[in-house]
Amino acid sequence: MLLNSLATPMLAKVLSAAVYGIDANLIDVEVDLSGNITEEEKFHTVGLPDAAVRESRDRVKAAMKNSGYLIPPTHITINLAPADLKKEGAGFDLPIAIGILSAYGALHLRDLSSFLLVGELGLDGSLRPVPGALSSPAHAASPTSSFPPSTRLRRRWWRASTSIPSPPWAT
Repeated sequence: MLLNSLATPMLAKVLSAAVYGIDANLIDVEVDLSGNITEEEKFHTVGLPDAAVRESRDRVKAAMKNSGYLIPPTHITINLAPADLKKEGAGFDLPIAIGILSAYGALHLRDLSSFLLVGELGLDGSLRPVPGALSSPAHAASPTSSFPPSTRLRRRWWRASTSIPSPPWAT
């Protein structure tokens, strides 16, 4: 599916969590797309990301491409807020990818505020478990639904598993 760019900027916000020891903090993953097709893609992550989080751009782009989404080259800015907390690990791959799809209008569900998303994406679009993902919702807050990956979830990241409810945007 080719995601078309609009003439106006596009923004999406997805809720995630970062685990620090036994505590978890809610992290807002904000995705801003310039809306202009450019010759070269620019993908920036801000908000104190570590190397694994900065590398998510390559995993996310490959996972989306190999899952059938062609993103036109544009300026993509990912903000991980609050900016003063260090963000570590690959658990932000899933919320970044869902944020990009939401910003482009490719999801059936526009309001993602009641979902907490944590997960690493494989280059083929598969979802991998991350440390602390199952405890993140319990320690961070009480969103309506959360979709942390389990070891049994090795299918494409938009499909349901018997142990995790199907995300409503994946109908």
